[in-house]
Amino acid sequence: MREYLFKAKTMPNGTIGSSKWIESHHIGSVYLKSAFIGGVYCYPESVGQYTGFLDRNKKKIFKGHIIKWFDRQRDKDCIGVVIWNDSRGIWKVTNDKTHAHNFLCNVYVCSTIIGNYFDSPELLEKLEEKEL
Repeated sequence: MREYLFKAKTMPNGTIGSSKWIESHHIGSVYLKSAFIGGVYCYPESVGQYTGFLDRNKKKIFKGHIIKWFDRQRDKDCIGVVIWNDSRGIWKVTNDKTHAHNFLCNVYVCSTIIGNYFDSPELLEKLEEKEL
């Protein structure tokens, strides 16, 4: 059975100081302006669920992670953000800018996490892999 785990970026306050990424098995409330995860207030748009997959460096892949993988059909490196596809009930990696799409279960073994959508959305703008 898959582990239920969430990752989010904390909101700076008097107890934590600056923002940092946390992981928790418990998710409280998610509102428009804040989320309560693991007893800490977080940015709601940063909340991502663990997919159950690890990248090639054995790092946990969460929703919102930006990953790089080699697409054998296109014979090139691709970059995309991890999303949940409700209509298919499956984790996907997608980049609308470059039209790179794949199921996470097909690419996680050869993928590398290069960032996350909350901190680095500009990574999805990179059209050529040599720009990285």
